[in-house]
Amino acid sequence: MDEYQHTVLTRGRYRLMALTHETQYDPAGVIGYTVVTDSGARLTPDLSMDDARVWMDALVEAENGGRAIAAPDAADLRAGKRR
Repeated sequence: MDEYQHTVLTRGRYRLMALTHETQYDPAGVIGYTVVTDSGARLTPDLSMDDARVWMDALVEAENGGRAIAAPDAADLRAGKRR
């Protein structure tokens, strides 16, 4: 089955994308979320919207000279841990 990406949020050079099986965005059809670079490189596995936002925020903060932190590990996010 095909997977389509729909931009939900853009911060810096990163985009939080909703994943669906349909070309038209429908919030009820979202199967997960991911973070991609402005060039389209996918940086995360399928995540919840909250987990994807935490991941993107960490990347933007590190890139903008904030605390030098690594993006959260997907397993840590599922367990509710933050770095």
